[in-house]
Amino acid sequence: MKKLSLIMPVYNVKSELMELLFQLKGLDLKDIEIIFIDDGSTDGSAELLESFNESVMHGNMTIISQCNKGVSAARNAGLIESTAEFIWFIDPDDLINIDLLGVVFDSLDKYDLIQFSYDRFSQLGDIEWEKHIPSKNITSLTKNNLFKKLATEEVEDYPWAHIAKKSLYVDNNLIFPVGRKYEDMATTYKLFQSAEKIGYFNVPLVYYRQREGSTVHTPTNQYLDDCSYDEIPD
Repeated sequence: MKKLSLIMPVYNVKSELMELLFQLKGLDLKDIEIIFIDDGSTDGSAELLESFNESVMHGNMTIISQCNKGVSAARNAGLIESTAEFIWFIDPDDLINIDLLGVVFDSLDKYDLIQFSYDRFSQLGDIEWEKHIPSKNITSLTKNNLFKKLATEEVEDYPWAHIAKKSLYVDNNLIFPVGRKYEDMATTYKLFQSAEKIGYFNVPLVYYRQREGSTVHTPTNQYLDDCSYDEIPD
């Protein structure tokens, strides 16, 4: 069994996708599996994934194609496909710090869940890759302290802001609610509640791309209903 699954739902992000693909090229795939779910893209994202997988990754990525069902359904499909012990959901228009990933990867056996920080960026030139020197400063948190950090916005509830054991999702029937916006809020607190051994890495592992028109930046009248959504559907 591989140690970590990187699960990435893709929908019409061709212009940003290549930047992440070249980062993934540098990973040691001995203990990592890469899963993309093309959620009915119409901009050439699917073709880019297939071409990159064949010519650069030599078929070592898993690509699932489905009709457009939304990010929750795509993440659920990736969760079912994954075979690794730990899960990390990544948004394909964001970037990751490969050097810091090694620090987290080496600590996975100590925890059920590792929560980490992130920085925002709009252009590649905004990122200070050398700003954070890799160091083994993952600290243990109690469940209460993690929830306090969530309540005070010291940590985020985005799925890409933590790596967690797959068993936390499977054993607790944690799936992303299809058809809901702000689906993170319907799952993350239950994931936190299920974790017993929690690590906190207070340096950015993710660089979060600021995009106009994204769900996070365009709240609608559906916001209150979706944020209060509590039941995970069968």
